[in-house]
Amino acid sequence: MKPLLQKLLWKSRSPWQIWGAAIGLFLGLFLLLFSLQIFWDVQTLANGASDENLLVLQKKVEGLSGEKSFSEEEIADIRAQGFCQDLAPVRSNRYELMARVPQLGFSTLLFCQSVPLNYVDIDSSDFQWTEGDPFVPVVLSNDYLSLYNYGFGPSQGLPKISADMLGSFAFDFDIRGKKNRKTYKAKIVGLSRKFNSILVPASFLQASNQTFGYEEAKVSQLILKTDNPFQKSLADYLSEKEYELSRNSLIGGELKQGIFLLLAFLLFLATAIISLSVLVLLLNYRLLVSQAQSDILLLLQLGYRQEQIAQVLGQKLNLLLIYILLAVFAILLPLKFGLGYLLSQEGYAIGNWPHFTVLLTAAFLALGILWLNRYMIRKAVKALP
Repeated sequence: MKPLLQKLLWKSRSPWQIWGAAIGLFLGLFLLLFSLQIFWDVQTLANGASDENLLVLQKKVEGLSGEKSFSEEEIADIRAQGFCQDLAPVRSNRYELMARVPQLGFSTLLFCQSVPLNYVDIDSSDFQWTEGDPFVPVVLSNDYLSLYNYGFGPSQGLPKISADMLGSFAFDFDIRGKKNRKTYKAKIVGLSRKFNSILVPASFLQASNQTFGYEEAKVSQLILKTDNPFQKSLADYLSEKEYELSRNSLIGGELKQGIFLLLAFLLFLATAIISLSVLVLLLNYRLLVSQAQSDILLLLQLGYRQEQIAQVLGQKLNLLLIYILLAVFAILLPLKFGLGYLLSQEGYAIGNWPHFTVLLTAAFLALGILWLNRYMIRKAVKALP
């Protein structure tokens, strides 16, 4: 019965209309699933930092001037503002700090800072220090790894370093301060996407500043947590007090917001393309049933059931949908794997496989289209006089 019905179905129809709708369905499904995957990858890369709306607040520096720190009264005033959900100090070293990496054969002057433990975006159990510990745990900005791999490293003839290799490097912290100097062993225990800095535990920075610091530690930067970094009251307050934001976190939020707006547009476009493509496919099949009306009625008179005829009529569309899904994932999987590999070389981890919601969406759409296909064809067959 199947060859006969297929012949009757297609004898007076050109397949190009079906293939045109199939191409549209392929493009729509690919855009939809790709947009969903990018959405989850952006969420993974953000790692919650932008969702927390953490901003680094500091005083404006103009020309040559001394350090501008926040007084207790200024900190209390900021904390009392309606846009402030939380406020915490960012403390810095007050001594000369030299880092030496024997494995790579280089040394450099640098700085370090500390923030409250609950703001650090790594496992807090790895970021603890007490006097006598074998090494000082260090959290490095993810941007610094990229700067080394594509800036400093090549200029000095040094090899590139992946994020996984960072933990294997032990280096020395040579501290020189008032009357004293000391060397500590240090080790990188994680990468931060929240802070563009070199972070050490607050306990280490406090102890080392007390022992080696040239002057009393002051608070020149603050971590400001707000529910909305773009609200007018925040902008007006910053302008009035002549404060400024370290733009890293805010730009990240703006970029993320822009990406999500673009993804929302792509999702809308993909949904429209899928809806139109499915509609064209179903209308074509309904038209085919109508054109083959006399032949189908003859088969019904010969004893074939409507369910048998509808099942055979729907098999071609079912097979076409399977081919479309295979083609979509044949492109989506290599793209996802390649993107995951490239980002892993930069110290970002997004995984190599699609998010489970992408797979669920593909399965839901496929089952929905198959059910709609079967329902519409059965309805068309039953509607024959």
